[in-house]
Amino acid sequence: AVKIYYRRCFYSSILEGIEKGELNPEKITVLDAIHFINVAWNIDVKSTTIANFFQHCKI
Repeated sequence: AVKIYYRRCFYSSILEGIEKGELNPEKITVLDAIHFINVAWNIDVKSTTIANFFQHCKI
């Protein structure tokens, strides 16, 4: 789930760069990537997703 939400943030960043007319909108910094992961984990991943993962693993 985190990977899906990370990609959503990444693609949104690319679209913003294209709209601003940046030369290489697909290039991001490590700080940008950390921010995307933070947003994906804290905002988009629900507690039910984590619970379902542990149920699936039978832990």
